[in-house]
Amino acid sequence: MLRASICDNPEDWPSRIPALLATYRMTPHSITGVSPNMVMLAREVILPTSLIARPPEEPIEVTTPFVQTF
Repeated sequence: MLRASICDNPEDWPSRIPALLATYRMTPHSITGVSPNMVMLAREVILPTSLIARPPEEPIEVTTPFVQTF
């Protein structure tokens, strides 16, 4: 992700790391179907841009047993 996002300005890569990590943490894993945010926080992180696109859905249905016990 870092390599793909710095094509225009390679010297700017350190400032891209927080946004790329946030994106990674919001992406569901292909095997578990759960994002790292859901595993560690038992919820998804809502960013301001997410609120513009669509409001949060309540309640969130947790289908993975280890997240339910967390």
